[in-house]
Amino acid sequence: MEGGKWAKDQYMGQRWLSTPSSFCVQTPNPSLNSCTKVKDLIHEKRKEWNEGIYSVKTAYYLKELRKIDLLGESSEQNGQEKNWKRIWKLKIPVITKNFLWKAGNNLLATRKNLLSKRIVEDAWCPICLQEEETVMHVLWQCHATNDVWSEAIKAVQKWRVGEGDLLGLLEELVKKLTQAKMEETIAIMRGLWLRRNTFVFENKLLSHNNVIRAAIDSLEEYQTTNVQMTENRSRAEGLDQKWKPPNVNCLKANWDAALDVKLRRVGLGVIIRNNKGEVMATGCDSKSYVEQPAIAEGWALSKAMELCKDLSFNRVILEGDA
Repeated sequence: MEGGKWAKDQYMGQRWLSTPSSFCVQTPNPSLNSCTKVKDLIHEKRKEWNEGIYSVKTAYYLKELRKIDLLGESSEQNGQEKNWKRIWKLKIPVITKNFLWKAGNNLLATRKNLLSKRIVEDAWCPICLQEEETVMHVLWQCHATNDVWSEAIKAVQKWRVGEGDLLGLLEELVKKLTQAKMEETIAIMRGLWLRRNTFVFENKLLSHNNVIRAAIDSLEEYQTTNVQMTENRSRAEGLDQKWKPPNVNCLKANWDAALDVKLRRVGLGVIIRNNKGEVMATGCDSKSYVEQPAIAEGWALSKAMELCKDLSFNRVILEGDA
């Protein structure tokens, strides 16, 4: 039996026969190449020689095998596709989504990936110097990374460190975390990668508190800005629907102000239209050292009146919000 197993693993052109003359096949089949092994010509189930003829039966058998393979691949792809769809819907910056997609597809410039391209001489993690630097090591498994997660989100503090790959980890995150916690987790993951790059290129290792705070602050700033933009867009759309034209031989001036409380600066805008909705004039300006919304609106009204005076528009209706 040992000899039989040995013979099956031999190539067709090697000495595997028991015939003492040459121990090789004297008249090899021209349709077979030199890499064909003996076991390739034996029917696995019936344990007899394969005839080597591509028949309808052979095609059907291969088709069924391929169907089984595709079924497994399809199920796995469908599961990953659902996870990615949920991730794309998260309220996180596009750059963070792109980072996560690269990480999930092992496209980040980790030491292990760089070693495979012969760019670096070793794959050791530059921070811990104990294990190979992979995507999972940087974002989940490194001792320095564990320090960040231990102070970050309670829902993931007690998770297993040895999760297999990032796609599997993301699948678990999608199942167990709320949308808000999922957004925070992904933001921190990108923060961990940025910390790694800071250490590699600037030789500075940010503390776990700095990583968490920077990630959360950036996420909150993005989400707050998005909410404000949505509200402003809704207001503008509502205004367009409610805007009523003035009477004939009369104009309407709409004005608005946008206040930046932190910078104490306000932007002013004015638009003047006739009874057909045609734009007759527009104006904009800015003022510094403004802190109150009411004062900002007052400056916008003043700008509208000034523009009407400069253009000698006498019959004008003044209406807030441009």
